[in-house]
Amino acid sequence: MNRRTAPNRTTKNSHESCSGRFTGPGSESALESALGYGPERGVDTGLGTESAIGAVNCPAVGKSALYTAEQRARRDNTRWTLVQGVLAPLQFLIFIVSAVLIVRFLLTGQGYLAATMSVVIKTAVLYLIMVTGAIWERVVFGQYLFAAPFFWEDVVSMLVMLLHTLYLLALATGALGASALMILALAAYLSYVVNAAQFVYKFRLARRQPAESGLPGATGTAANRSAVQKNTLSQRSGFKATEFAESTAANSVTNQLADSTTELDARARAVPVR
Repeated sequence: MNRRTAPNRTTKNSHESCSGRFTGPGSESALESALGYGPERGVDTGLGTESAIGAVNCPAVGKSALYTAEQRARRDNTRWTLVQGVLAPLQFLIFIVSAVLIVRFLLTGQGYLAATMSVVIKTAVLYLIMVTGAIWERVVFGQYLFAAPFFWEDVVSMLVMLLHTLYLLALATGALGASALMILALAAYLSYVVNAAQFVYKFRLARRQPAESGLPGATGTAANRSAVQKNTLSQRSGFKATEFAESTAANSVTNQLADSTTELDARARAVPVR
């Protein structure tokens, strides 16, 4: 009887994963066991583990999406997202102009009033974006500050707020001279640049890691991996059923041959010997 010949299986105990390879002794059997099939279950179908899971395009192991499906929906539906989208670039433009004015004053000693006013305006916009950002965070994540996805961004934001506030206090009380005030403003601006880079990185990360919600562009989600596993199990079940049918047919033919042999033997015994 012709039997299905299994192609060469991977000899090394390694398989392609989402971001690298699963390695280690017995990794093939462990992966097959996790998916519910393999030699330990008595199913030799000729499909290697790599063919079953290698095509899954999933996020890197240990990296979860920035938003859940519900959080992403709240983010997209709240007006505070638009407010943040307007205030963030506005603050950056004010920062650029103000930084130029500060450097100009430090280099030439001219334009102190313009530089000072620019820092005050920059600080006012910072306070506004912090308040609206906290409201946005409350709507999306359920708390005003230090939500897990933006915890360290909020920590640095507190430093930014502190330095800008110290500038206003020093300006109001006359605690620092003109040059010292401008240097303090530059220190506050440096912390702002670091904080802005944090948020830019996090938002780029969010675009690369869509939430596991079946939204367009969400590849390699748990649902996709589940579908691949179900597909693979269905294929293997089909192969097992085919082998069972072949085995049943072979047993049937064998039984028929045995019956025929018995019948012929009985007839031969029945023929009288002359």
